[in-house]
Amino acid sequence: MTTSSQTKIGIVGGGAWGTALAAVSARAGTDTLIWAREPEVVASINTEHENKMFLGGVALPDAIRATANYADLTDRDMLLVVTPAQALRPVIADLAPHISTS
Repeated sequence: MTTSSQTKIGIVGGGAWGTALAAVSARAGTDTLIWAREPEVVASINTEHENKMFLGGVALPDAIRATANYADLTDRDMLLVVTPAQALRPVIADLAPHISTS
């Protein structure tokens, strides 16, 4: 964990479930970053505060930020990996080089 008082959470998976978890996390006061592979999901979350592709019509907290870059997750205290089962192995393989075990 970081020495700051705010926990940094990364949500790996920009579908409906990942977006809902990100909303709960941000509303709880955590620094929340969601990773999505779809550029349109990242753009929609960052500019319109809505995941139009997977959770349309649900307003998201302004504090949620989205990225398509695994390297942006390196400073997170905790990662929640919520990709579909069929995408889990390749996502974890791509994510692994960016994550420290210390």
